[in-house]
Amino acid sequence: MQAVGVMYTAPQGSTAEHLNSVAPLSIATWHRHVDFCGGPRSLPLEEQYGPHAQFGPQGSIHTEEACKQAHGLWIPVVFGWMTHVYPNAKSPNDVWAGMDMHMDANIDDGEMKK
Repeated sequence: MQAVGVMYTAPQGSTAEHLNSVAPLSIATWHRHVDFCGGPRSLPLEEQYGPHAQFGPQGSIHTEEACKQAHGLWIPVVFGWMTHVYPNAKSPNDVWAGMDMHMDANIDDGEMKK
């Protein structure tokens, strides 16, 4: 077995200073997964995931109202802060690459936006 990546996590209320002490903000892509709409339990999993899904991490629904109308489960912030490290990546930019998902990664005057 070979590790292909590492994920660092921090509580949702973490400050920019705390995140910087774990993995520097100058290189790490700290983010939170936000505006998540999980599919109804009655919907088969193959219809909840994939490139054209309405629900789940890559889903097209990003508002609470749209999620309720689709009978989904709305979760405004799924986890706390996280960053991913891919140590074997070829390009330095890919070592600290983020994910292609709807997420919150904003910093204002040293404070993490909520």
